[in-house]
Amino acid sequence: MKLREIRATARESLKGNWFVAIIASLIASVFSTAGSGISTAGVDEDLAKLGEFEPQEILITLAVFGGVIIIGLILSLVLSSLVSVGYAQFNIDLVEGTDPKIATMFSKRRQIWTTICAHFLVFIRTFFGFILFVVPGIIAIYKYAMVDFIIADNPGITAREALDRSKEIMRGNKFRFFLLGLSFFGWYLLVALTFGIAAIWVVPYIQASYAAFYKEIA
Repeated sequence: MKLREIRATARESLKGNWFVAIIASLIASVFSTAGSGISTAGVDEDLAKLGEFEPQEILITLAVFGGVIIIGLILSLVLSSLVSVGYAQFNIDLVEGTDPKIATMFSKRRQIWTTICAHFLVFIRTFFGFILFVVPGIIAIYKYAMVDFIIADNPGITAREALDRSKEIMRGNKFRFFLLGLSFFGWYLLVALTFGIAAIWVVPYIQASYAAFYKEIA
């Protein structure tokens, strides 16, 4: 299937489903960013005054700051994992012509531990890819891009199996997926020009296209 056909499949699947797709996208966005919203304003003020502190106070301030960041990252990982696979299932249902429902967003709660572990493994492998050299990190992003869809499609799968499966089906398809993302450049530009407002329609379109891409290669 050509990339324009994948995008056409996404557009067709969204006909009559735009409202529910937009709501699902907004829910996914809220959960994926909620953990990072922890306020560090008070800590930031303390960091600005580090030069006035005693050595012991500096250590305490840095420890608190580090703790807040870690808690925020953990909370963000848990909350995003709570709906990410459900959102993947929602988009799979969308492109398959199954009646997509908002409830689907929360239908994968039993797989949250698998999802958390999978996201953590993807983060570690991608992080070290960028540390060793930038290119392996970029390759890792595309290599494991289908993990959420795979977990949604295979309820009994383990985190490591999901990563291995993504690696397998993306072999020979990473550049195609890159080109698919690149084909939305004009839409990304529209989002920027509208100060993010166009994302309400663009994100559901892109996610549906990714689901269509997954169904083709899977």
